[in-house]
Amino acid sequence: MEDKEREIDLRQLVILIMMQWRIITCAALICALFCAFIAINKSKTNENHRDIQYIHDDTGYSPEQSYEYKMLMYKKLKIYYESEIKNHLERTESEKLYIKNSISMQIDPLNQVIGIINVLISDVSESIDPIDPYLEKVRSDAFWRPLAEKYSIEPKYFREMCTIELGGQSMNSHRVVRVPGTDGKRVDQGLAMNVHLPNNRQIVQVAISMPDKNMTEEALSLLAGMFDPKNGTQLLQKYVYEHVNPDLAHFQQETYSQQAQYYNELQTMYNNYGSLTEPQKMARPGARKAAGNSGKRALLKGAVLGGLAGAGATATLLALPLLLSGRLLSYSELFDRYPLNCLAVFPPQSTRGHMFAVDRLLLQWRDNSRFSRLDRAERFDIAVENIRMHVAAGERVLLLGTIALPRIQEIQVGLADRLASCTVQAWCFVDQQLASLHEIDQYEYIILVEEVGISKFRDIENEIQTIQERGKNIIGCIII
Repeated sequence: MEDKEREIDLRQLVILIMMQWRIITCAALICALFCAFIAINKSKTNENHRDIQYIHDDTGYSPEQSYEYKMLMYKKLKIYYESEIKNHLERTESEKLYIKNSISMQIDPLNQVIGIINVLISDVSESIDPIDPYLEKVRSDAFWRPLAEKYSIEPKYFREMCTIELGGQSMNSHRVVRVPGTDGKRVDQGLAMNVHLPNNRQIVQVAISMPDKNMTEEALSLLAGMFDPKNGTQLLQKYVYEHVNPDLAHFQQETYSQQAQYYNELQTMYNNYGSLTEPQKMARPGARKAAGNSGKRALLKGAVLGGLAGAGATATLLALPLLLSGRLLSYSELFDRYPLNCLAVFPPQSTRGHMFAVDRLLLQWRDNSRFSRLDRAERFDIAVENIRMHVAAGERVLLLGTIALPRIQEIQVGLADRLASCTVQAWCFVDQQLASLHEIDQYEYIILVEEVGISKFRDIENEIQTIQERGKNIIGCIII
């Protein structure tokens, strides 16, 4: 078949879409009711807001005084929520940074690595605390700078993981000194020594925990460098071990829970701040009436716009399949494209009633002027006369189409009553189906039956090509 460029008749397309006016009307009504419902709810909400803003109880205060009081409370609440939001933002951000950067949140509590050094300090003076000099070193950022630069971790997080313990005459008399962190978070890592020493000697135990063994050993070596043998100190033990720490797991869980609580409180503050409504002065007489008229206008406007939008959207959805699928839009479009004879045009069965008058009017617009004024019987008579010009008595004629078989049989029954001398049968063409080929081979003459809005040009082309390849004569085409 010769491939021709298709020119779409917009008039026929519009009429074909208008013939689905029942679907379009239902969609338009549904959209109109939906938009009207939204407009009513919005109008009621606005009216309730006005009632709350303009209400005035009998407490002896004038409307101006009531308005001033409400405005004062509004400003105070606004300032309060803004301050609380700022504080919650700072706490949330601080907690987020701590979880991201702190060492304690990176350690696996099931395999916590702890480093311990025990140092003996001789000639301890009763008036001087033996661990004060070492605390001063650990508290400084300069002490942790080598590790901080290597691992890109702030010194305050190293301080948080370090503890210094002073052992006495027995285990029960030891004292734990924690190096201050940034926010008081700390998990106890220290162990006490159970030894007996003279009063002028003390054992200092330093403990630190890092995420892995290498970091722990490096930090432990850095801490061991604080103790100089020239100052009467002696390193007794230095070791690293792993253990399970349930307290650390609980601490991490509590930290995440605290962060979630901060976020929830912040969201609550945002919601409360957003629900604040600035009070309005008392409405003037007639304002409520104007508001009611405005609500009616909004209702009418919403219904009209919703109906138009629904009708337009439905018409577009109906038009897209017709255009994209290549369906037949008018009876003349088929004969302009292919060299076929037009035997007759049959509209659907006539109906009665006021509503169906719209269908009849649209069908008249769709049909050609030479068919629009003919009734169904006259159309069959014209089709029979056109067929007798090509078919002699006793010959077999097949009505073939790409539409549903019951639609073709409606035409076959009307023609068979008027062509008693010929055999008239009907069949639905299906491309590449053996039954269709057998039916075509049994008949010498073929009449195509196609339906506007249903038949597709691609299927019609395959149908015509198959008929021509099998050497059959196409008398013409009947359009439904």
